[in-house]
Amino acid sequence: MSWDELFAHQIFGKFFECELNKNNKLENKYKKIMADIRFHVNSQNIHLKKLWNNLGYDENKELNGQEF
Repeated sequence: MSWDELFAHQIFGKFFECELNKNNKLENKYKKIMADIRFHVNSQNIHLKKLWNNLGYDENKELNGQEF
């Protein structure tokens, strides 16, 4: 059972309804942003690994600069 499923459970009534609605809106916005990014990457034929490397990162380094 996910957290959303737990908080939506009938034992809580509608106590968490506002928070769940906010979460759904955020999730939908996140999905749209990711779809937009995916579209631009594909339509412009962007090679993400090359871009990542040009920014000074490689597969052993996260964006925050910490080594794995």
